[in-house]
Amino acid sequence: MQFKIKNTKITISFTFFALIIILISLDKTEFLYTSIVFALAHELGHLLALKYYKVSVREFKISLFGGNIKVIDSNKMKYYQTVIVSFSGPFVNLCFVILFYIINTFLKNKLTYEIYAVNFVLALFNLLPFYNFDGGKILSSVLLYFFEEKMVNLIITITSFIILIPFTYLAIYIFSLNFKDFYLLVASLLMLLTIIFKK
Repeated sequence: MQFKIKNTKITISFTFFALIIILISLDKTEFLYTSIVFALAHELGHLLALKYYKVSVREFKISLFGGNIKVIDSNKMKYYQTVIVSFSGPFVNLCFVILFYIINTFLKNKLTYEIYAVNFVLALFNLLPFYNFDGGKILSSVLLYFFEEKMVNLIITITSFIILIPFTYLAIYIFSLNFKDFYLLVASLLMLLTIIFKK
């Protein structure tokens, strides 16, 4: 599905819709809906940071591999601006973590705890120094200041595999406990596909 908002093309892939339908059919809790809302808040953080630096967004694509923002001329961005833009998404989630941690200390209900937990996981997950994650982009931007692009890509690829192996083991272990907590398993599969297809 594609549409335009001003000069920005918005693309939502069929595979993303298919994944959401499958996850909804498997999970009857509100966890998925909460995750989608705050994942969109996360992407909004990136978009606001780009707007602050007056960088035009060419396309915003939502696919199996998450949100992907393509700007018109990324070469004009300084390395520290790329770091800030990459960190702005997790920063939004960390703000919600602090807010709902405080709220939950007073209300102590399931919803406020779930919002706190979802944002904590989103921030932590996205800050992993993994290929094409915010943490990976931050690490790449810093390394490009010191090394050539080919060396940086090699470092990021090796780091991504180092992260993926224990993450996949943890996902399989958690799933084996009750055969219900499958989100980490799905995430590890998508992480592997991210490396393979360089998405």
